[in-house]
Amino acid sequence: MVGKRFAYFPLSGTYVYLLKSSEEICKIPNCFSIMSGYRGNRRGRGVGSRGSYHPSHLKGKEIGLFYARRSKEKAEEREKEQVKKKQTNEKYNSISKQVFWNMFVVLIYNKMYIKYLRFRAYTQFREPPLHLCLQLSVIYALNLLMPTVNQKAVFNRPPPGIRKIILATNIAETSITIDDIVFVIDSGKIKISSFDVENNIATLKPDWIALANARQRRGRAGRVQEGICYHLYTKLRESQLQNYQLPEILRTRLETLCLRIKLLKLGKIELFLKKAMQPPDPKAVALSINLLEKLNALDEDENLTPLGFHLAQLPLDPHTGKMILMGAIFSCLDPILTVAANLSFKDAFVIPLGKEEQADWKRKQIAQNSKSDHLMLVQAFNGWEVAMEKGYDQQYCWENFLSHSTLKMLANLKKQFAQYLHELQFLHCDDFKHKDFNRNSENQMLLKAVICAGLYPNVAKLQWHHNRNPHKGPKIPKVYTEDDGKVVLHPKSVNYMELNFHTQWLVYYQKLKSTKVFLHDTTNIQPLALLFFGGQITLGEDLSCHTVFIDKYIAFHCPPKVAHLMKELREELDKLLQHKANYPGVACWDPSTTEGALLKAIVELITSEDPLQAVECTSQDDDNE
Repeated sequence: MVGKRFAYFPLSGTYVYLLKSSEEICKIPNCFSIMSGYRGNRRGRGVGSRGSYHPSHLKGKEIGLFYARRSKEKAEEREKEQVKKKQTNEKYNSISKQVFWNMFVVLIYNKMYIKYLRFRAYTQFREPPLHLCLQLSVIYALNLLMPTVNQKAVFNRPPPGIRKIILATNIAETSITIDDIVFVIDSGKIKISSFDVENNIATLKPDWIALANARQRRGRAGRVQEGICYHLYTKLRESQLQNYQLPEILRTRLETLCLRIKLLKLGKIELFLKKAMQPPDPKAVALSINLLEKLNALDEDENLTPLGFHLAQLPLDPHTGKMILMGAIFSCLDPILTVAANLSFKDAFVIPLGKEEQADWKRKQIAQNSKSDHLMLVQAFNGWEVAMEKGYDQQYCWENFLSHSTLKMLANLKKQFAQYLHELQFLHCDDFKHKDFNRNSENQMLLKAVICAGLYPNVAKLQWHHNRNPHKGPKIPKVYTEDDGKVVLHPKSVNYMELNFHTQWLVYYQKLKSTKVFLHDTTNIQPLALLFFGGQITLGEDLSCHTVFIDKYIAFHCPPKVAHLMKELREELDKLLQHKANYPGVACWDPSTTEGALLKAIVELITSEDPLQAVECTSQDDDNE
């Protein structure tokens, strides 16, 4: 019999055949045909050649289904398409039968969205009919902040019949190769850091990938065998994608580059950068020059100062470079090198998926009420060194959510920084643990002051607001900066949701705008730290006391004698630091010398109870609220 029988309805005694053409109808006796055409994606209603196709007329008939009203050329094209589709399906099916249950990766741009998808998978897949998917699958999350042990788990091959699903950020794009991955789902998005010139702030926001990223992600599916990649965007969107991401010079701050230009004596910074193939925004260049002038690395004519000369020779950004120079001068080198290594490399803490609250609590416990993310890192590193000596360093890292490999890298970085300082003649040897370089390493107040010296002008101000309802507890203080107004402390900071602070001043290293403007790491500092290591000091007068202004933004009230004394001390300290920059060497702490007496006086003042009282100098914060 001609045609392929593919259905039978026993109640009506009807057979259904699939025919290739209308000529085959005549070869089947007592056959009723239905012509079915397509209009787009919808099946058109067929017209019977031997009467109506109402079900009552089909009883006992043999039905032939075929595609009608097609020319011979279209029929040939259709057959070629079907053959090609069949070959493709056979290829994909052969891959699926071999590896579909074992290899599956989804590329996502946000680690928080990974947590959300994992939660939805484990909650929604518990009910039929999707419960079998959960029983036959193992789901891994992969991002940069996860412990190395959890990251290595994605390389494990699952048992036969179990599907491995990996929810990954762009760490899986180029950093690693998982050999059993065959199917890749590309979300088409990436979180990329940039620099907002108009608002003078670094940003981290999701954006569309470039074609180069798409090729890399597609390559994850075919590294060692054939695979399939699904891109979750249209052809139109693909045609609008850039070939490559913006070069780094167009989306980062330029302070380090500006120092290199002046060190090589290449002329004016802006004129030189205009010669680049893709020159940066002139506003970005002006902002970088302005910051270097505040750090006293450049003078008003864009010439390198002695301090700027040393900063240009260090492979660090100006903030951390100035911090380690001040740590060497004030003999608290070891902990300051720990802070600088953490800021220049990466955070040593890891955050296992599902244990975020435990990791945050452990951070606060290590901080020991210091109100400082930077000193918390110092405490964690010192604890690891003690654990190394006693032989339980791995256990210490596991209990405190620390990365052992990252801590070893930080230790190597500290050695390199000490070598640079030794080459610049600020140290007489490259042993950063030498007692001559760590006279004040246990003085937390001085450590905060040195951190302030490096991070200034990154200063934030706290404001407390009384709760009108007496039955409720105190409110969390709000945080303001001069450029951005109201900002928010990042949830991973030890000062997040903190009610009580020692003073109303914070310094920070990283300020990033994503959903809000976040301060990622902060240290609560004393006003005297700002007075000695901040910007330019000016004095104002009122009826009862003097007001000490720092860069016309930070203000303190104090008696007139104290104000003049502080200004004189600051001038002497600036002269000493200028002398140290011109003639590097180990600081002399002999109180019989001018240098030793001045350094001891500064340290004692910073360590003692602060005689100044911080006051608001403008109503700018109230307006921003």
